[in-house]
Amino acid sequence: MKKSRLAAGFVLIAALSACAPARNSGTTPSPVSSLGGTAFGVPLVGTLVAAPSTNTGTLTASRAARVDGTVRVTPTDEYGDQFSVDININSQRGAETLLWSIVEGPCLSGGMALVPPRQLAHIDVRDSGQGRVHAEFRAALTMGTEYHLNLYANGGSGLEDVVACARLKN
Repeated sequence: MKKSRLAAGFVLIAALSACAPARNSGTTPSPVSSLGGTAFGVPLVGTLVAAPSTNTGTLTASRAARVDGTVRVTPTDEYGDQFSVDININSQRGAETLLWSIVEGPCLSGGMALVPPRQLAHIDVRDSGQGRVHAEFRAALTMGTEYHLNLYANGGSGLEDVVACARLKN
């Protein structure tokens, strides 16, 4: 008899707990509030501009001229760690292969790439100077943090290899 009353008490407590409204303690972020650098479904966009030369050599100075384009980074999942990127460029540098990456901070700030450029799809620029890429990647972007996208020449990934930069904003 005592065991059946105890079991009935546990069943009653479980039933009442199931009917009680859920409490939000505010300590666990929802999937939407934990989205990287964007509001849910809102892309980060930017305009590529030529990077100023960091060296005094004429080759570097001519290499950095007349590169422009657009960037669009769109979250592809509700948690904000998977993104698609569309990069379109116009260049007077001729045919080449460019690498890219997203970096924390303002353009040319020297921050670390969130994903190493060699791990991302490269951009093949045609003789006409047109280049584009659509790619998917994973990264942890933080809301309220400033980011930019660098384009790198010569297979490099340092500041001296940056030919264009876009500040990303929503």
